[in-house]
Amino acid sequence: MVNQYWPQALAEACIQSYHPGLQTDTEDEIVKYFLWHWGKYPDEVWPMWERVFEKGKDESGQFEHDIFPILRRVVHEGKEEDRIYALFYLGALATSEARELLSSSLTSGHRKERWASAIALGRLKDERVFTLLQTYLLEGFHLSEIFADREELLEAQKACSLYRQNLKEQTQVELPSIYLRVIKQVVDLDYEWFLRQRSECALILGAWEMSRLYRSLSGHCKQPGRWNRIGLISKALMNLGLKSGISFKTIWLMHLGNVVPGMPLKICLYLKSLAGFQNIYGSGFAWSKRSLGFL
Repeated sequence: MVNQYWPQALAEACIQSYHPGLQTDTEDEIVKYFLWHWGKYPDEVWPMWERVFEKGKDESGQFEHDIFPILRRVVHEGKEEDRIYALFYLGALATSEARELLSSSLTSGHRKERWASAIALGRLKDERVFTLLQTYLLEGFHLSEIFADREELLEAQKACSLYRQNLKEQTQVELPSIYLRVIKQVVDLDYEWFLRQRSECALILGAWEMSRLYRSLSGHCKQPGRWNRIGLISKALMNLGLKSGISFKTIWLMHLGNVVPGMPLKICLYLKSLAGFQNIYGSGFAWSKRSLGFL
């Protein structure tokens, strides 16, 4: 049975799903209009519907039995973006039927749907996704998804190395075309969404069984051939109780061979031990909107 506070629960899930409307609307408004659109209620119901969201709860229970059927229809009939949000909202409902629908989406042919389902179940500490979330935490895009061939990778590495050097020298230089092509490709892959959700994976796993996760992460991180691991490991370690304020900048400094002042030595040594640290990315790279660094 759906809790009468389902409007609040779905609003929290809206934040976790990083809905683009958060830039201009509140979480309540996003959820309110999303469900209204898919619920297809008659216009005369609107005042009661709006009152439910103003109060943050469905006191009379007038709508609570509609929410799961609405979200189920979105999952089956909606566009990809709507399906993703519906999966996060299903996790907020936390009912047995919502869990089962999420479970069936773990094997979806769409990567985002698999991730959203696993994260939603992870917040409910569903044992079925404990190992899966670790995989997603450390999963990256294969180089073949970004570069046409090894020659293009080498060209990009060279261009980005030159760009970093120019940044150090504070020289104004036009971005090379290969740099821009790679950024466009990564944007098209929706890397930013996956980066944010990896952070969620770390938070969820960190709130799970600490010692169990620590052992498991240690094993996973020694597997070569993936990229974007350093920042993820720092997130996971922070959530494992190592409250050292490790930042991405700090991790990059460590990769360059520095032991960062103020960071516990055991964390430095642990990070350096993962896959030898000096080549933890294999032949991959880490990217953000602000910088693109090849290792």
